[in-house]
Amino acid sequence: MIYRSMLVALLAFALSGPHANAQDETPPPPPPPCSAEVYSQFDFWLGSWEVHGPQGQYAGHNLVEKMEGGCLIRENWTSANGTTGQSYNFYNPVTDEWRQLWVSAGTIIDYTGGLTETGSMKLEGSIVYTVPDTSFPFTGEWTLNEDGTVTQHFEQYDPEAETWNVWFTGIYSKANEVPQTETIVQQVSNQIMEKGCWRSFKDLPDWENYDPKIAFQLDENGSLIEGPIVVGPWEAIVNTPETDENYAIAIERAKRAITLCQPFDLSANSSPIWLDRPIIITFDEAADE
Repeated sequence: MIYRSMLVALLAFALSGPHANAQDETPPPPPPPCSAEVYSQFDFWLGSWEVHGPQGQYAGHNLVEKMEGGCLIRENWTSANGTTGQSYNFYNPVTDEWRQLWVSAGTIIDYTGGLTETGSMKLEGSIVYTVPDTSFPFTGEWTLNEDGTVTQHFEQYDPEAETWNVWFTGIYSKANEVPQTETIVQQVSNQIMEKGCWRSFKDLPDWENYDPKIAFQLDENGSLIEGPIVVGPWEAIVNTPETDENYAIAIERAKRAITLCQPFDLSANSSPIWLDRPIIITFDEAADE
């Protein structure tokens, strides 16, 4: 009887000991995916950027965002003439490389790489032009400058000349540090409507499909100095001999509205941004419905 009591007491002690406490402890949760430091190597490119060429000419706007729990960097580019493109950027832990896949109308760029000894991000791969079907070696490099700007430099290889040629160089400045064009676009658009310069193209067949982008430049008095011209996909449409007459009518009405309403009163805007870059307005009546 004494032996049985001692055995029960020992068993109870064992069950209440450190082994039992270990079973009750919840293991710590695993770290979130893509939280390692290597996934932040390209973070210096994140932001809303205004991009200019080496001579200061406005090239376009780029929005670079981190998504999917920090596993993806997505780029949304809009050039000064209205053309667009996107890229997906990600780190592959198996290959220990960064990869970018860029797609725009007629162009695909696919390349891989990583940080250089100087801290820039350099990728190497190829560029594909869908018309005609051609491909060339291609490199891209992004460098964070001391003033917080980023220099983006692309080169394409010419196999016939056996040389590397500069494809594009852009200087990125944070958009909140550069005057924005959105307020100018809104002011010009409002005055076109208020002055009665706009003639709707809702009377045209398939008008819902018309959204021409018109670019123009103004002087300090709000008068035209360049344009208006059609840009983006509409540029190819309007220059095609087989163009539907209604397409041309919609474009001409948009251009005429800008010409009739000048000069525009932009005195309410303290930053004369229209002096060094084009203004682009999309005339999309379907979006306003």
